[in-house]
Amino acid sequence: SHGNPKLTEISVLGQGASFGEVALQNDLPRSATIKTREDCVFATLSREDYKAVLQSTFDAFQQERFNFLRCMPLLGNVSEVAITKLSQLMQLRVYARHDIVVDVGTP
Repeated sequence: SHGNPKLTEISVLGQGASFGEVALQNDLPRSATIKTREDCVFATLSREDYKAVLQSTFDAFQQERFNFLRCMPLLGNVSEVAITKLSQLMQLRVYARHDIVVDVGTP
């Protein structure tokens, strides 16, 4: 059906989170729909402003993530294209001491 496709929840973003970087960085259409659960305030950035202000910073972060993944033995036989895609999807997560990163039994 072309009407209203069924949405699948992939992530719940908290205060200060960002989204849409891949579309901005690669000049591609959005690959997800963002739906709010409550009233929100967003700061938006046009593609032109992004390129003028942030592109070089994000390019450096992208290269750092790519280099990190390329050095992982588990990914030794993975193509450059796949490593690039993985590095674009990586998100920084900060954990405190004794935080549970992955819990037994979760998918």
